[in-house]
Amino acid sequence: SDWHFYFINWFDIFGMIGIFALVGAYSLLSRRNNPKNLILFLFIITLLVFIIIPRKEIRYLLHFFQVYSILIALGITEVKKFVKPSWLITVIAIILSISNLYVGTQIIQNGLQSSVGLREAGVWLSEKVPPSGKIMSNDYPYLYYFTGKEIVPFPAEEKTFLDSLDNRIYYIVLNSQEPTYPAYVWRGNSEKVPAIDNRFILENTFQEYNKTYIWVYRVSK
Repeated sequence: SDWHFYFINWFDIFGMIGIFALVGAYSLLSRRNNPKNLILFLFIITLLVFIIIPRKEIRYLLHFFQVYSILIALGITEVKKFVKPSWLITVIAIILSISNLYVGTQIIQNGLQSSVGLREAGVWLSEKVPPSGKIMSNDYPYLYYFTGKEIVPFPAEEKTFLDSLDNRIYYIVLNSQEPTYPAYVWRGNSEKVPAIDNRFILENTFQEYNKTYIWVYRVSK
């Protein structure tokens, strides 16, 4: 998927307070021989590793949120040097943190969960695919867990796509929010619309609260 996935989703991950992490990183970059540069090193290394990994998910960053939190604190401290009164930045940071907390609690209180569509699709497929059957999808961790079937990822090149559909692949599953799908499965880059020909029959569609769509296509035999 795109190398800039974590950058274009930066504020979805951290909220508006994430801008202070960028300020903190910049302030450390501009100073040499600073003992705090270890934080910057950890930030850059972990981000580079996640950029290189083909499959990109926001949850991968959870283990390193302590590093990002320190960068946010450093960014707040840095901005306070240039804004008078300095307490105003602290108040703004608190308000932004509370707004992030409010959004999170609303999601929990309303019972909204991520990957519900994949779970429903997996349960549905578990009853449709025979024991020896396969499913083609790039959501293999979720679908394998809920179906117990072998999950085959999409090939990188379109020319090898049809050749990879052996007789044991019964269904194709597409996820509008999964970034690792190759570009040829979509009709456009701005709006994810499946580009599936008449050989595949749309049998079911699952939708999540965040406008994520899961399309399940049956492979014609």
